[in-house]
Amino acid sequence: MLTRDLTVKGSYEWMPRISTSLGVTIANTDYEGSTNNRVDDTLTYDLGANYDLEQWSTKISGGVKLADRDSDNATLNDEIDDYDRSYFYLNVTAAY
Repeated sequence: MLTRDLTVKGSYEWMPRISTSLGVTIANTDYEGSTNNRVDDTLTYDLGANYDLEQWSTKISGGVKLADRDSDNATLNDEIDDYDRSYFYLNVTAAY
C-alpha cells in the first residue's frame, strides 16, 4: 500500500480566545500487489472552531469533517468501496 497526500491548513484568530480552522486533504492510495489491486482517491474537508475558557488551561473545540472516497475496486459492483462521510466532533481539553 502506498499513500500520497497533500494537506493545506489555515487558521484565524478572531479574538484572543476564539479561533477557526479550515483544512483540505487530497489523498491517493494505491493497493498494488494486494488481492484486488485497487486505487482510492479521497478528498477531505475539515472545518473547526475553538474557544479558550481560561487563557491557558481549558479549551473547547468542535467541528465537522467531510470525506469523499472514490475507489476503482469492482469486486462486487463499481461502488462497493466508495463513500461520503460526515464526522461531527466536540472536544474539551483541560490542563491543571
